[in-house]
Amino acid sequence: MSLVVEVVRSGFVESTHQVRMLTMDAAGEPVEAHGAVHVPASPRSAMKPLQAVGMLRAGLALDGELLALACASHSGEPYHVDGVRKILAGAGLAESALLCPEDYPADRAATDYGRVYMNCSGKHAAMLATCVLNDWPLATYLEPAHPLQRTIRRTVEELTGERVAASGVDGCGAPLFFVSMVGVTRAFRALPLGEAGSYERRIFDVMRAHPEWTSGTIRAEAELMRALPGLMVKVGAEGFDAFVFEDGRAGAVKVEDGAQRARMPVTVAALRSLGLDSPELDPMARPPLMGGGRAVGELRVR
Repeated sequence: MSLVVEVVRSGFVESTHQVRMLTMDAAGEPVEAHGAVHVPASPRSAMKPLQAVGMLRAGLALDGELLALACASHSGEPYHVDGVRKILAGAGLAESALLCPEDYPADRAATDYGRVYMNCSGKHAAMLATCVLNDWPLATYLEPAHPLQRTIRRTVEELTGERVAASGVDGCGAPLFFVSMVGVTRAFRALPLGEAGSYERRIFDVMRAHPEWTSGTIRAEAELMRALPGLMVKVGAEGFDAFVFEDGRAGAVKVEDGAQRARMPVTVAALRSLGLDSPELDPMARPPLMGGGRAVGELRVR
């Protein structure tokens, strides 16, 4: 049975969101499972750490903040954009090589617009850099049959322990692989449990070390990682979240109607089901609902 996130306004339940949730302990055994966690889901950008492992296996030569940026759904802040440009320059490429859509930064007051500001541009720049290293075609790097995308698909299937149930096109234009939440959680566990120096462990370590580079300065994912040292979190569109702790405790969340507002309360509930907690999580567990410029309700997990 799915969990429910209630949207409570002035004491009344105004709306509800059905949510799937899975958590596993350090040994990989299920702790809580709600909803159809074995049914293929669309993890969206939560797959970026796995895609980055595939790129490292294909020779991608990034580390530190720039490797974290390759895993990012970033906010288009100046340091994100500078990082994307550094990745492209290191490969001898111009911004015009990017095939992700043009977009604005997350700060809607900004007037900047272009492909480098799109939240997936770090991943796309890293994909292009990987192609340059392997002398693979650049103009078709998003095609499912491209050597890069075949390498990434093999990596996803290996780490999830599943065959990709279906493929599609993500919002950024890259191939999207549908796998179960069990598979996603299994794959995330493989990151911190990889041997020191392995590609899997490198992705975990750089995302942990640079949470703002994988999201943004004031993003909730970065707040979670700062509040719980040892935690790695990756958000995906349409209400998906996946996380893993350094000892292998892990989980995934999928809001059935795609509502992003319901994602964080359930993610906090998932973390707490594994004994991962901090007072700093309280505001994210029951975020306020505003009315007239003041809090008049909250979101809560039932």
